[in-house]
Amino acid sequence: MPHSFKLRKLIGGIIFSLCVFFSASHAFAAGTAANTTLQSDLDIDYSVGSTAQTTVSSTQSFVVDQKVNLTVNTTDSAKSATANLADQFVTFTLTNTGNETQGYSLTLTTTDSNSIISGSAAIWIDGGNGTFDNGGADDTAYTSGSGANLGNLAADGAVQIYVEVTTAASAADGQSASFLLRATTLVASSTTPTTDNNSANVAGSVEIVHADAAGDSPDAAYDGSHSDTAGITIASATLAATPTMTVLYDVNSGSDTCATMNTTTDIDDTNPKSIPGACIHFRYVVANTGTTAASSVTFTVDLPAGLTYVGALAGETSDCASYAAPSPAAGGIVSCNMGTISNGADKEISFRVTVD
Repeated sequence: MPHSFKLRKLIGGIIFSLCVFFSASHAFAAGTAANTTLQSDLDIDYSVGSTAQTTVSSTQSFVVDQKVNLTVNTTDSAKSATANLADQFVTFTLTNTGNETQGYSLTLTTTDSNSIISGSAAIWIDGGNGTFDNGGADDTAYTSGSGANLGNLAADGAVQIYVEVTTAASAADGQSASFLLRATTLVASSTTPTTDNNSANVAGSVEIVHADAAGDSPDAAYDGSHSDTAGITIASATLAATPTMTVLYDVNSGSDTCATMNTTTDIDDTNPKSIPGACIHFRYVVANTGTTAASSVTFTVDLPAGLTYVGALAGETSDCASYAAPSPAAGGIVSCNMGTISNGADKEISFRVTVD
């Protein structure tokens, strides 16, 4: 049944009634579908004196015009990325907010002043599962600036678009790159951009009206296109070891041995020197000053010939998930598996050697 409303007004004995009937239409977020005919049926009922007269009827109709509107949005404005890694991506969502099925073309502009991207960025159109498949069967490759139609979207329809990159091995912590994706509306099933009629309204024909807002520069309002900018920022662990060397004694005149001497209370030499026979305490602090955690951290010290490993006191290797003393003790390798060091944190290892 069509929808209707009536308006009656009594003027000097004439009853005027207006009945308006709307044809069936489809409601979208942007309103009634384009090319829908809306018809009003007009009736005038009246009397002359006390005699009812024949109803005067007419119709009025018009066609709903085509509203071209779209949005390109991303939530990946500053997504964390890892250096020297493939298949890293940002996600955009293209939505048809107009009232007609449309096609779309894409243009990608990459800004990479620090050269953190290895090669070129790739565009992939999601096939419907809502997941980036590393260029798998569900995703379709798209060439930026080709003008090709990525596929039609019905009114209120949306599609996810992925921009995939490989980061360079030289990419440093905190460096970033940005990706401006611009979608341009096409006539459905074609590669022809829509054109705003920009002329007087004609009630019986479908006019095209660009209603899009301005996206990121240089995208302007009412041009049939929209854009947004995503970005990646390298989040890297930055590790450095700070060594400290303390000569505990050069000629041991006390009862403590190099393996048992306390580094703060048992030093009984004044200004001991690193002469043969001297006991030396090595301490290394490994700090992570980057923006993400470092995992599987292994710290090794390759002792040169001329030094003999003695040992470590309890607690001096507590930051080591596993610890390996050198074998042989002379000129060997000390190894400490520190596991994960969170950003802003540090771990340490200490041990003693003697000068041969």
